[in-house]
Amino acid sequence: MLNKKIKVLEIVTRLNIGGPAVNVIYITSLLDEKFFDVRLVSGRESENEGNMLYMCDEMNVKPLMIEELRRELNLKNDIIAFIKILMIILKFKPDIVHTHTAKAGTLGRIAAALCLKKNIVHTFHGHIFDGYFSPIKTKFFHAVEIILSKITKRIISVSEKQRKTFSDLRLGNFEKIISIPLGLELDSFKDSYLQRSVMRGKYSISDDTVVISIVA
Repeated sequence: MLNKKIKVLEIVTRLNIGGPAVNVIYITSLLDEKFFDVRLVSGRESENEGNMLYMCDEMNVKPLMIEELRRELNLKNDIIAFIKILMIILKFKPDIVHTHTAKAGTLGRIAAALCLKKNIVHTFHGHIFDGYFSPIKTKFFHAVEIILSKITKRIISVSEKQRKTFSDLRLGNFEKIISIPLGLELDSFKDSYLQRSVMRGKYSISDDTVVISIVA
């Protein structure tokens, strides 16, 4: 490994607006290129969603898009997406396959296991085991994740609370499940106080008016 770059394949279901897309773009762009060769594979967002491809352009990330890889369940598209992921793994020969979100995590990990890859990592950006689906569907997806956890070397949670939840759900022990909080770029907010008068002027708000901002 010291004589060659470590090949990392990042796979995400879609680069829709949100934290998972930001996280996977940062990983692809900022892992030290002296030591890592990182490729990003992504599916497409739904028609009613925006995407973060502008961030890919800003950070010089060129994702390989799989049109059939979508969040929605579709047997034909899922099979095609699986085959394409399989072919990418066979061609790129990654040392590490790192999947993000449920659909990419399922197809990507199975494809990696079939290619006899041992370093399979999956990051949960939240989970779907509570409140998303009916009890029957939830039990099914839980059972699938338990099976997938058997072929996953490391499961990454974004908090210690989530790590305990996954352990309680029998997705692995504390050695397999590790907590890595998401890294975010905050420099753009450092001088935000300087924009106070600009924003008030834009919306014709007087200096003595209390303004409440909500970020959600």
